[in-house]
Amino acid sequence: MYFLMIKKNYGILKIVFYLCFYYTVSYVFKGDKYNGRLIVKEKWQRCVSDVLRKYFFNNINITGEMKKSDDNKIDLLVANHISTIDFLIIIVILCQFNIPNYYFVFKDSIIKIPIVGPLLSDDIRLTRNWENDEGLISDQLKNIKNGTIIIYPEGTRYDNKKHKQSMEYCIQNKLPIYNYTLAPKAKGLHCMFSILSNSNRLGKIYDLTLIMPKYINKTMYLTKLLGASEIGDLEVYIRELLFNKYDLNYESFKKTLYKHWLSKNMVIDLYLKNLSKLT
Repeated sequence: MYFLMIKKNYGILKIVFYLCFYYTVSYVFKGDKYNGRLIVKEKWQRCVSDVLRKYFFNNINITGEMKKSDDNKIDLLVANHISTIDFLIIIVILCQFNIPNYYFVFKDSIIKIPIVGPLLSDDIRLTRNWENDEGLISDQLKNIKNGTIIIYPEGTRYDNKKHKQSMEYCIQNKLPIYNYTLAPKAKGLHCMFSILSNSNRLGKIYDLTLIMPKYINKTMYLTKLLGASEIGDLEVYIRELLFNKYDLNYESFKKTLYKHWLSKNMVIDLYLKNLSKLT
């Protein structure tokens, strides 16, 4: 058991080391900082994929597929948020489909972290104050030429307390009941959808359903991820989400998103039913 913990912590050290190494070699001394950031992300992506497959999960099973965005298009990728390493998991999935050009949506405080901050200069940072964030999204989208933008519509990581609060909110507001995820928030995603649609830059919208079978409906603390216990398998389901011109209207978009998120929960439910048949 302790050997497993040592392995996982070694894997994290390896991820950090190579991030620092690629930052120094491919970014610090490069005149074109924009291109330098893309190079670092691509090289580091392969390291992250190797570490998570080798040291964290028994198997990573991916159902569905993604394709690279066209040169002048931006794809949106949404996912449920189940753990502190979800961003690494998504990097692994993108690596599987040879998609090295990716951008995260993150809290603006992260930009202050050495090395990480400069490498996220092209990504979308938010303050969690919508009066500020609406303008920030619009301005920052102008700096992204093409690629995939990753967003967690739930806005925060799953835990049992938040899930209970989310269920109460859904009941009070007559929304679908999400048994395995938090309820999604629509404002940020709708803003990106509208801006990219209106400028004819929107590519595809993909949904990732992330499942750690051992931790469904459980709080995934960092101590569990890095501790002596085995994480087990990771199941990933990919599907393309369809929105239409009517969803440029915010209320229509919300309803469509709620339906898509309910389908995501049904994917998890079906997975559990199939799993129970095998045991």
